Amino acid sequence: MNTKTAQNTGLWYGVFLSAFTVAVGVLLIVGATQIYFAEPDGTPYSYQLVCQKLNSILAVLIVWAAAVAGGFVLSVIFPVSPKTAIVTDRAAVIKRLKSRLPNCDAPEFTAELAEFNRTQLAAAIVRLACALYGLVAAVVCVVYLADKSHFPAADVNGEVIAMLRATLPWIISAFVLFAAGAIFNSLTAGKAVVSLKKLTVLGKGYPAAQAKPERHSRVLGAVFSPKGVLIIRLVLVAAAAALIVAGILNGGMGDVLIKAIKICTECIGLG
Repeated sequence: MNTKTAQNTGLWYGVFLSAFTVAVGVLLIVGATQIYFAEPDGTPYSYQLVCQKLNSILAVLIVWAAAVAGGFVLSVIFPVSPKTAIVTDRAAVIKRLKSRLPNCDAPEFTAELAEFNRTQLAAAIVRLACALYGLVAAVVCVVYLADKSHFPAADVNGEVIAMLRATLPWIISAFVLFAAGAIFNSLTAGKAVVSLKKLTVLGKGYPAAQAKPERHSRVLGAVFSPKGVLIIRLVLVAAAAALIVAGILNGGMGDVLIKAIKICTECIGLG
Protein backbone atom coordinates (compact mmCIF):
# COMPACT_ATOMS: atom_id res chain seq x y z
CA MET A 1 0.00 0.00 0.00
CA ASN A 2 1.47 3.35 -1.05
CA THR A 3 1.55 6.47 1.10
CA LYS A 4 -1.48 8.12 -0.49
CA THR A 5 -3.65 5.02 -0.11
CA ALA A 6 -2.56 4.64 3.52
CA GLN A 7 -3.39 8.29 4.20
CA ASN A 8 -6.84 7.97 2.61
CA THR A 9 -7.54 4.73 4.48
CA GLY A 10 -6.53 6.28 7.79
CA LEU A 11 -8.59 9.40 7.06
CA TRP A 12 -11.82 7.57 6.24
CA TYR A 13 -11.37 5.13 9.09
CA GLY A 14 -10.87 8.09 11.43
CA VAL A 15 -14.09 9.68 10.15
CA PHE A 16 -15.96 6.40 10.66
CA LEU A 17 -14.55 5.91 14.15
CA SER A 18 -15.37 9.50 15.13
CA ALA A 19 -18.97 9.12 13.97
CA PHE A 20 -19.24 5.76 15.69
CA THR A 21 -17.89 7.27 18.93
CA VAL A 22 -20.44 10.10 18.78
CA ALA A 23 -23.21 7.56 18.20
CA VAL A 24 -22.08 5.49 21.18
CA GLY A 25 -22.00 8.64 23.33
CA VAL A 26 -25.54 9.54 22.27
CA LEU A 27 -26.63 5.97 23.01
CA LEU A 28 -25.17 6.18 26.52
CA ILE A 29 -26.86 9.54 27.16
CA VAL A 30 -30.21 8.17 26.01
CA GLY A 31 -29.72 5.09 28.18
CA ALA A 32 -28.90 7.24 31.23
CA THR A 33 -32.05 9.29 30.62
CA GLN A 34 -34.18 6.17 30.31
CA ILE A 35 -32.73 4.81 33.56
CA TYR A 36 -33.52 8.07 35.37
CA PHE A 37 -37.17 8.08 34.28
CA ALA A 38 -37.62 4.32 34.69
CA GLU A 39 -38.41 4.55 38.42
CA PRO A 40 -39.36 8.13 39.28
CA ASP A 41 -40.66 7.09 42.69
CA GLY A 42 -37.93 4.58 43.41
CA THR A 43 -34.15 4.69 43.50
CA PRO A 44 -32.76 6.12 40.27
CA TYR A 45 -29.63 4.59 38.82
CA SER A 46 -29.89 1.47 40.92
CA TYR A 47 -27.36 -1.28 40.38
CA GLN A 48 -29.94 -3.53 38.73
CA LEU A 49 -31.17 -0.87 36.28
CA VAL A 50 -27.65 0.16 35.29
CA CYS A 51 -26.58 -3.45 34.69
CA GLN A 52 -29.74 -4.12 32.70
CA LYS A 53 -29.19 -1.12 30.45
CA LEU A 54 -25.50 -1.86 29.95
CA ASN A 55 -26.30 -5.46 29.02
CA SER A 56 -28.74 -4.23 26.36
CA ILE A 57 -26.02 -2.18 24.62
CA LEU A 58 -23.10 -4.46 25.46
CA ALA A 59 -22.77 -5.68 21.86
CA VAL A 60 -22.47 -2.10 20.56
CA LEU A 61 -19.83 -1.27 23.18
CA ILE A 62 -17.83 -4.38 22.26
CA VAL A 63 -17.97 -3.49 18.56
CA TRP A 64 -16.87 0.08 19.35
CA ALA A 65 -13.95 -1.17 21.47
CA ALA A 66 -12.98 -3.52 18.63
CA ALA A 67 -13.14 -0.58 16.19
CA VAL A 68 -10.81 1.45 18.42
CA ALA A 69 -8.40 -1.48 18.62
CA GLY A 70 -8.69 -1.89 14.84
CA GLY A 71 -7.67 1.73 14.36
CA PHE A 72 -4.56 1.13 16.44
CA VAL A 73 -3.71 -2.01 14.47
CA LEU A 74 -4.33 -0.16 11.20
CA SER A 75 -1.93 2.62 12.19
CA VAL A 76 0.74 0.00 12.96
CA ILE A 77 0.27 -2.06 9.80
CA PHE A 78 0.02 0.94 7.46
CA PRO A 79 2.08 3.72 9.06
CA VAL A 80 2.11 7.06 7.31
CA SER A 81 5.54 8.68 7.23
CA PRO A 82 5.99 12.34 6.28
CA LYS A 83 7.73 13.12 3.00
CA THR A 84 10.18 15.48 4.67
CA ALA A 85 11.51 15.06 8.18
CA ILE A 86 11.31 18.33 10.11
CA VAL A 87 13.37 18.39 13.28
CA THR A 88 11.38 20.22 15.94
CA ASP A 89 12.79 18.49 18.99
CA ARG A 90 15.22 20.91 20.59
CA ALA A 91 16.84 18.08 22.50
CA ALA A 92 17.80 16.45 19.20
CA VAL A 93 19.07 19.79 17.88
CA ILE A 94 21.17 20.31 21.02
CA LYS A 95 22.58 16.79 20.76
CA ARG A 96 23.52 17.33 17.10
CA LEU A 97 25.14 20.71 17.76
CA LYS A 98 27.08 19.35 20.76
CA SER A 99 28.55 16.61 18.59
CA ARG A 100 29.93 19.28 16.25
CA LEU A 101 31.66 21.39 18.89
CA PRO A 102 35.38 21.81 18.19
CA ASN A 103 38.35 21.54 20.53
CA CYS A 104 39.01 25.17 21.32
CA ASP A 105 40.82 26.86 24.22
CA ALA A 106 40.06 30.46 23.29
CA PRO A 107 38.91 32.57 26.29
CA GLU A 108 35.58 33.55 24.68
CA PHE A 109 34.88 29.95 23.71
CA THR A 110 35.73 28.66 27.19
CA ALA A 111 33.53 31.26 28.91
CA GLU A 112 30.59 30.58 26.63
CA LEU A 113 31.01 26.83 27.12
CA ALA A 114 31.02 27.26 30.92
CA GLU A 115 27.81 29.29 30.70
CA PHE A 116 26.22 26.61 28.53
CA ASN A 117 27.17 23.89 31.04
CA ARG A 118 25.70 25.92 33.92
CA THR A 119 22.45 26.34 32.01
CA GLN A 120 22.24 22.62 31.29
CA LEU A 121 22.94 21.81 34.93
CA ALA A 122 20.16 24.15 36.06
CA ALA A 123 17.74 22.51 33.63
CA ALA A 124 18.70 19.05 34.89
CA ILE A 125 18.18 20.14 38.52
CA VAL A 126 14.73 21.54 37.69
CA ARG A 127 13.72 18.33 35.92
CA LEU A 128 14.93 16.24 38.85
CA ALA A 129 13.06 18.44 41.35
CA CYS A 130 9.84 18.16 39.33
CA ALA A 131 10.19 14.38 39.10
CA LEU A 132 10.82 14.02 42.84
CA TYR A 133 7.89 16.27 43.77
CA GLY A 134 5.61 14.38 41.37
CA LEU A 135 6.71 11.10 42.94
CA VAL A 136 6.03 12.40 46.46
CA ALA A 137 2.61 13.73 45.42
CA ALA A 138 1.71 10.40 43.81
CA VAL A 139 2.80 8.44 46.89
CA VAL A 140 0.77 10.70 49.21
CA CYS A 141 -2.36 10.35 47.06
CA VAL A 142 -1.97 6.57 46.68
CA VAL A 143 -1.45 6.10 50.42
CA TYR A 144 -4.60 8.08 51.19
CA LEU A 145 -6.70 6.27 48.58
CA ALA A 146 -5.41 2.85 49.68
CA ASP A 147 -6.50 3.43 53.29
CA LYS A 148 -9.97 1.86 53.54
CA SER A 149 -10.67 3.71 56.78
CA HIS A 150 -11.08 6.90 54.74
CA PHE A 151 -14.04 5.37 52.87
CA PRO A 152 -16.42 3.74 55.39
CA ALA A 153 -19.40 4.35 52.99
CA ALA A 154 -21.28 6.12 55.76
CA ASP A 155 -21.23 9.60 54.22
CA VAL A 156 -20.22 9.51 50.57
CA ASN A 157 -20.29 13.28 50.11
CA GLY A 158 -18.16 13.80 53.20
CA GLU A 159 -15.71 11.12 52.07
CA VAL A 160 -15.36 12.72 48.63
CA ILE A 161 -14.83 16.19 50.12
CA ALA A 162 -12.23 14.83 52.55
CA MET A 163 -10.49 13.00 49.70
CA LEU A 164 -10.36 16.18 47.61
CA ARG A 165 -8.99 18.17 50.52
CA ALA A 166 -6.27 15.58 51.09
CA THR A 167 -5.24 14.93 47.48
CA LEU A 168 -6.27 17.92 45.36
CA PRO A 169 -3.61 20.34 46.73
CA TRP A 170 -0.89 17.83 45.88
CA ILE A 171 -2.29 17.21 42.40
CA ILE A 172 -2.74 20.89 41.57
CA SER A 173 0.66 21.88 42.92
CA ALA A 174 2.30 19.05 40.96
CA PHE A 175 0.65 20.16 37.72
CA VAL A 176 1.63 23.79 38.36
CA LEU A 177 5.22 22.72 39.07
CA PHE A 178 5.31 20.55 35.94
CA ALA A 179 3.99 23.44 33.84
CA ALA A 180 6.57 25.81 35.30
CA GLY A 181 9.30 23.21 34.75
CA ALA A 182 8.21 22.71 31.13
CA ILE A 183 8.31 26.47 30.50
CA PHE A 184 11.74 26.75 32.15
CA ASN A 185 13.00 23.78 30.16
CA SER A 186 11.73 25.29 26.91
CA LEU A 187 13.41 28.62 27.62
CA THR A 188 16.61 26.87 28.65
CA ALA A 189 16.59 24.75 25.49
CA GLY A 190 16.19 27.86 23.35
CA LYS A 191 19.13 29.52 25.09
CA ALA A 192 21.18 26.34 24.73
CA VAL A 193 20.62 26.23 20.96
CA VAL A 194 21.69 29.88 20.63
CA SER A 195 24.73 29.25 22.83
CA LEU A 196 25.80 26.19 20.85
CA LYS A 197 25.49 28.03 17.56
CA LYS A 198 27.65 30.81 19.02
CA LEU A 199 30.19 28.24 20.20
CA THR A 200 30.28 26.77 16.70
CA VAL A 201 31.09 30.20 15.28
CA LEU A 202 33.71 30.96 17.97
CA GLY A 203 35.43 27.62 17.40
CA LYS A 204 35.47 27.87 13.64
CA GLY A 205 38.81 26.72 12.26
CA TYR A 206 39.58 24.43 15.21
CA PRO A 207 39.51 20.62 14.86
CA ALA A 208 36.28 18.90 15.84
CA ALA A 209 36.19 17.22 19.23
CA GLN A 210 36.19 13.46 19.32
CA ALA A 211 32.71 12.22 20.14
CA LYS A 212 32.50 10.37 23.43
CA PRO A 213 30.58 7.11 23.33
CA GLU A 214 27.34 7.33 25.29
CA ARG A 215 26.64 4.63 27.81
CA HIS A 216 23.65 2.39 27.24
CA SER A 217 23.00 4.13 23.92
CA ARG A 218 22.19 0.84 22.23
CA VAL A 219 19.78 -0.21 24.97
CA LEU A 220 18.01 3.15 24.99
CA GLY A 221 17.90 3.18 21.21
CA ALA A 222 16.28 -0.24 21.17
CA VAL A 223 13.77 0.68 23.90
CA PHE A 224 12.68 3.93 22.26
CA SER A 225 12.68 2.63 18.70
CA PRO A 226 9.26 2.26 17.00
CA LYS A 227 9.35 -1.49 17.58
CA GLY A 228 10.33 -1.06 21.25
CA VAL A 229 7.58 1.51 21.83
CA LEU A 230 5.06 -0.83 20.19
CA ILE A 231 6.14 -3.70 22.45
CA ILE A 232 5.82 -1.49 25.54
CA ARG A 233 2.33 -0.39 24.48
CA LEU A 234 1.22 -3.98 23.87
CA VAL A 235 2.56 -5.04 27.27
CA LEU A 236 0.69 -2.18 28.97
CA VAL A 237 -2.52 -3.04 27.11
CA ALA A 238 -2.18 -6.69 28.09
CA ALA A 239 -1.52 -5.74 31.73
CA ALA A 240 -4.55 -3.43 31.74
CA ALA A 241 -6.75 -6.14 30.25
CA ALA A 242 -5.50 -8.67 32.82
CA LEU A 243 -6.23 -6.30 35.69
CA ILE A 244 -9.71 -5.55 34.31
CA VAL A 245 -10.48 -9.26 34.06
CA ALA A 246 -9.14 -9.81 37.60
CA GLY A 247 -11.38 -7.00 38.87
CA ILE A 248 -14.41 -8.53 37.20
CA LEU A 249 -13.69 -11.99 38.60
CA ASN A 250 -13.15 -10.84 42.20
CA GLY A 251 -16.26 -8.65 42.23
CA GLY A 252 -14.38 -5.37 42.26
CA MET A 253 -16.27 -4.10 39.21
CA GLY A 254 -19.57 -4.27 41.08
CA ASP A 255 -18.14 -2.43 44.06
CA VAL A 256 -16.77 0.34 41.85
CA LEU A 257 -20.07 0.62 39.97
CA ILE A 258 -22.09 0.91 43.18
CA LYS A 259 -19.72 3.54 44.60
CA ALA A 260 -19.82 5.48 41.31
CA ILE A 261 -23.62 5.40 41.28
CA LYS A 262 -23.80 6.65 44.86
CA ILE A 263 -21.26 9.41 44.28
CA CYS A 264 -22.94 10.65 41.08
CA THR A 265 -26.51 10.52 42.34
CA GLU A 266 -25.77 12.02 45.78
CA CYS A 267 -23.54 14.71 44.29
CA ILE A 268 -26.41 16.10 42.20
CA GLY A 269 -28.98 15.57 44.93
CA LEU A 270 -30.73 12.47 43.59
CA GLY A 271 -29.55 9.97 46.19
